[in-house]
Amino acid sequence: MLKINNEDIEGIYLLSEEEAQNIPSWILACGGSWWLRSALALYSYGAWYVNGYYGYLDNDDYSATNLVRPAFSITNLDNQGLEIGETVKVLGRIAQYIGNNSVLLCDGIGERRFDGESNDYEKSEIKRYIESWLAKELKKVRIINN
Repeated sequence: MLKINNEDIEGIYLLSEEEAQNIPSWILACGGSWWLRSALALYSYGAWYVNGYYGYLDNDDYSATNLVRPAFSITNLDNQGLEIGETVKVLGRIAQYIGNNSVLLCDGIGERRFDGESNDYEKSEIKRYIESWLAKELKKVRIINN
């Protein structure tokens, strides 16, 4: 199993609806529903999510609580000769290679409601949540490695 070095992590994000459609359903199915970053139309009050039991995309209102299952951008990961779905270890967690220098965590980092204030993922509370989670995890790793 390939272990990702912490300094190779470029970023963390939620998959978009389009990105999720290009991933095999067996990777998407993780046993619990989880959010995508794609909100519905501005006045639809909902967001896309993955039904983690079957691996298909659906949409729901913002009041639902789903897993937050982020993906990581990793420097030069595509050059490692990995197959789609192959497992790697990132921050001590198992993830699966999904192409485009990215991996998807196999489990969630918590449960949240989607930010109902904005359909703009870049300004959303859920984006701040995953970035804050990553900062804390990287800090833990630095303390352990020192």
